[in-house]
Amino acid sequence: MGQRNYIPTLDGWRAIAISIVVVGHALHHDWAVQGVDLFFAISGYLICTNLLVERERKGDISLSDFYRRRAFRILPASLVYLMVVGVLASLRLTNANGMDVFSCIFLWANYHMGRGWEVRHFWSLSMEEHFYLLWPSLLAFLGNRRAKMAAGIGVLLIFLWRFWYFSYHDAIGTSALARTDIRLDVFFIPCAAAILLRDQAWQRRAERIGPGLCVGLLAALGLMKALVGKSPLFNSLELVFQSVFFTVLVIYTVFHSTSFTGKFLELAPLRWIGRISYSIYLWQQICVRPSWICNHINYVPLRIACALVLASLSYYLVEQPMIRLGRSIGEHYSRKKTKILVTQPQPQA
Repeated sequence: MGQRNYIPTLDGWRAIAISIVVVGHALHHDWAVQGVDLFFAISGYLICTNLLVERERKGDISLSDFYRRRAFRILPASLVYLMVVGVLASLRLTNANGMDVFSCIFLWANYHMGRGWEVRHFWSLSMEEHFYLLWPSLLAFLGNRRAKMAAGIGVLLIFLWRFWYFSYHDAIGTSALARTDIRLDVFFIPCAAAILLRDQAWQRRAERIGPGLCVGLLAALGLMKALVGKSPLFNSLELVFQSVFFTVLVIYTVFHSTSFTGKFLELAPLRWIGRISYSIYLWQQICVRPSWICNHINYVPLRIACALVLASLSYYLVEQPMIRLGRSIGEHYSRKKTKILVTQPQPQA
């Protein structure tokens, strides 16, 4: 992402999200899922906002540029991680098998809950990739107003489908909540908010959001979570409310970056953790829960430190060089396209 599109507050939120994931995994608690949902809210809002800004600046959305940036940003680090898992599997140091790795590479890990814990977290990466495949095209071809309507219709349809699914399945476990068709509304909600916030009237409303509203929504969400399991309809509604809460929370801090919360999120250590959060998410899986590394390191803080070291190596040796390569390729084709347009003969008057 170019420096002019950089929103430092969101790096702070990424740091909070990855901390929830790591601590949740280390303590064998469901907190980790809340951290992933916060990641989804950040991703939906940021991706949609960047695409909207691109259309405002250039008059169009380049899907080829978008997918090139995403490919160079996400795939290299994940493929390196999967190569390491493959080596560990060949040495019988993990339960992951070929089908587990195959499902991660081809983006259906959220429909294939394999045996290997080391690749179980790829369910969220698969779901996010499904969002990348769907939403930019919708936004590019439908336009803002119709894309906003499509997002609203999508939230409603998924809510109803989830209610029906929960009604006919007694166990609502991770395998169900990891499915794209069950949870895609977690992206549609922040995307709809991003479209609304391109309008000045909605920006003024966002500027009036206060910490009291966020605290009130948090209290309501806590109450709803305490009542989860009462009915399939309520369970489906609670997931929608959680997505709305995370979206409002992100928007509040983006529009109030000078508030105490905004300044806290923009602290340099948090922003650094946020920048390497993707690599942390990849490598924490083999560090903080039962795995080959955990069998040799019993102290949880050392496991987390090990994850940070591996993530830093991934970020500086894999992510950053590949992002620069992708940007260089994009600039090359942009210059080539401009040269072709300039050298074309102009029609005579």
